[in-house]
Amino acid sequence: MLYYYGRLEVSTHASEETKATRWLLQTLFTNKLARTISWEGTKETKIALKPTKICKLMLCILKKTFSKSNLIMATGQIQRWFNTSSQRKVESSSGDSSDETTE
Repeated sequence: MLYYYGRLEVSTHASEETKATRWLLQTLFTNKLARTISWEGTKETKIALKPTKICKLMLCILKKTFSKSNLIMATGQIQRWFNTSSQRKVESSSGDSSDETTE
């Protein structure tokens, strides 16, 4: 069975749950923002995602899409995605030079 959410077409398989989770994360968070967030936060360094409404929203969307899932794959993917955010390239916008200076 297939469900359609925007441009995302997903089926009810576990690997599709992971793909859907990754797509949601990439849509909602830039890599630059992701570097300031972790699942449970870190002492005044990173923002905790777990207690936020955006986290609840993402999990509700995924639960509606994958109704038989217990969302273990999704929460694992979310944690991994933020944990590896420093390994992804941060794209700089051409109009915003305040973040990065070139010499």
